[in-house]
Order: sequence, then C-alpha cells, then structure tokens
Amino acid sequence: MFWQRLNFKRINLSKKKTDDKINKDIQEENLDNFELNELDYESALKLDKMNCIQIYWSFLRREHLIVFTFFIRNDYNLVFTKFVRFIFLLCTDMAMNMYFFSDETMHKMYLDYGKYNFIQQIAQIAFSTIATQIIEVFICYLSLTDKHYYEIKKFKKKGKI
Repeated sequence: MFWQRLNFKRINLSKKKTDDKINKDIQEENLDNFELNELDYESALKLDKMNCIQIYWSFLRREHLIVFTFFIRNDYNLVFTKFVRFIFLLCTDMAMNMYFFSDETMHKMYLDYGKYNFIQQIAQIAFSTIATQIIEVFICYLSLTDKHYYEIKKFKKKGKI
C-alpha cells in the first residue's frame, strides 16, 4: 500500500513538472486575445488577467462586422479580403431582406394605412436572419486566414515544422 502511494506521488510530481514547463513556455510568449480565449481552464486562470470590459472588447473585435473590417489591423487576416467580405455580406443582407420582404408585404402595410404589424413580420425576419447567418458562416470559413496562422504557430511550438 505504501509503495503504491509513493508511486502515485511520483507520477503526480512528474506530471506537475511537465505542466509547469508548458505553462512557462506559454508565459514566455506574448499571447493575443484569440490565443487567450483558446487556453484550457487552468492555464487561463494563471495567464488571462483581462477584466470584463476587455473580454467584451476582444469578442467585439472578432465578431462585429464594422469593427472587424475597418478598425482592427493586426489580426493576421488579409485587409483586401476583409473589405470584400464586408461588401459581400452587406449585399447579401440587403438581398435577403428584399427577397423575404416582397411587394405583398409592402401592400399589406399600405392597406393598414402605414401601420407596421410586427407580429406578421416575425417569420419573415427570422427566415431572412437565418439565411444571412448561414451564408456568413460559409463566407467566414472560406475567407478568414488567421486560423491558418494559429495552426502554424502551434506546429512551431511543438517543433513539427
């Protein structure tokens, strides 16, 4: 029984040493927001010292279309691709709204003397939003290049290049 406990402690100590080595390697590098968000829980507790506003800003930088396109420059995405993606998504959003809000919808508003009946429009709003989001996910998968940079950076850490 005693020898099993001793062996268990030896395994835990060796695991702790490797975890400490990995954490030191991570600490030596300057991690950006994307890498901080991808850390496991224990490493994030040690390394991620952002407050609530900084966390919100990091997600806003990544997810908001206008902020991502025009105000963020050092995110490992091609600037030209970001502009083309913005124009394409803007046109797609307008086209989907035009497709789902047709002449019949405008005629109903005319018959109601200009009153906007929100309850009747919920289905059209939902279908338009879902279609636009599906197209946006597909376009983001094809056009954003930063995910490839982070994959190469992981290989560099492991020495597999």
